[in-house]
Amino acid sequence: MAGDVPVVFGSSFQKPSLYTFHSGRLSTTVSSINNRRTQFDLWQWERGLEGQRVFVCANIEGRSQVYTVGDQRIEGFFVESFRATQRLVVTTDLPESGASAPGDTVRATVTVTNPYPYAVQADDSVMPVRVVPSLFTRKVKRVCEVVPPAASVGAAPVWSAPNALNLAPGASLTAPMVFVVPDDMPAGTYNLTVTTEGLFGPALGNRLHAWKVCTQN
Repeated sequence: MAGDVPVVFGSSFQKPSLYTFHSGRLSTTVSSINNRRTQFDLWQWERGLEGQRVFVCANIEGRSQVYTVGDQRIEGFFVESFRATQRLVVTTDLPESGASAPGDTVRATVTVTNPYPYAVQADDSVMPVRVVPSLFTRKVKRVCEVVPPAASVGAAPVWSAPNALNLAPGASLTAPMVFVVPDDMPAGTYNLTVTTEGLFGPALGNRLHAWKVCTQN
């Protein structure tokens, strides 16, 4: 179905391995907090696909179509010029560990750097991206709501304003971020990461903080 076009899977290391084994064609995966790191994160094969036509094999709302190959149903879509975003570098001044209750606000200074040779834009029609704080374990995963900072902070609400992120190649952006721990977050210890979210979900690769969610701080 994809022909000679490389195939990019989302959050699966088994599927690209099997696809390449059976077809002999190039395939890779884009990791997120929905799966663990694999050898594909070390190989970074997706970097070699930048600017190429690829088939994204994933269920992306509003983008994917259903293809039938024999007795198999495959969801995905073609991208004429693939541009990865999950390796944007995100740093914060959050401590190594912390604790919050559901509904609490957390404040951080966030810096995003674009290591790619092309501009990265939130409103990109092909590969949109935003910066999100995420709390997750193996079984529980939540993206926290980002809210505009108080007017006294004196900064534009770049993280909470849709389509505001726009980074030229090699450029960085630093701004305060305020986010809310979800009201329905179960008590427990989580990984907290402020990272980028593209088509494949929140990226796995930026710093992780041990964060305890409890009914009382």
